[in-house]
Amino acid sequence: GCVTGSLHRRAMARRVAERLGVDYVTANRVIAEMFRAVAEELATGNDVVVDGFGTFETRHMEPVVRRVPNVGDVAVGARIKPVFRASESLKRDVNRNGSS
Repeated sequence: GCVTGSLHRRAMARRVAERLGVDYVTANRVIAEMFRAVAEELATGNDVVVDGFGTFETRHMEPVVRRVPNVGDVAVGARIKPVFRASESLKRDVNRNGSS
């Protein structure tokens, strides 16, 4: 896609603090704990559903052998990959408010 910038956690915390009328430290702590809770749930095999936003889930990736130029075959072991699926309402909001 067309990337024009990124919202990093510090900027997100400033925005949340301003919108909720709380201090930056509190907003930053809430955001950190939210993401920690998501990571903990994913690590235990649970999905995390945020209504109107999307679903964080895991996918089990089978072991594969990849060919890497100048190296040869490289074995990549089985792993669990975190993924995010956007909700339909988030997709609509992004397409309605986003620029092409």
